[in-house]
Amino acid sequence: MLRGLPLSSCLGKKEYVHLKKVMNFSHHLIQDSYGYALSVLDAKLHSARIWDAQYFPNDVVRLYSNILRALDSKKQYITLILNSKGSDKSKETSVVTALGTSIWNVQQEILYIIFKDGNF
Repeated sequence: MLRGLPLSSCLGKKEYVHLKKVMNFSHHLIQDSYGYALSVLDAKLHSARIWDAQYFPNDVVRLYSNILRALDSKKQYITLILNSKGSDKSKETSVVTALGTSIWNVQQEILYIIFKDGNF
């Protein structure tokens, strides 16, 4: 559990390495449609506390988490991915999009997490 820690302070080592690579190659996109999401993601990375996988809290949205997104009466399951290949029609959302950045690294109390095997 992350009681007492800021939500943006928790990050796994592998995620950190992958996301830093994305940020290194994405700085030219700051003026693009991904600009705001990249700025938020960059700020989260700068304030991140890096955790070993064995100690990482289970109740935090990470890359490849399956998430139930509910808007009004509509429900959609999405998977948070690293690259920007996700689209509105697919069930994948990139961490470098506005939606991906806003849900990444948020506690389960705020979002409902559906794990790959279908268990909560």
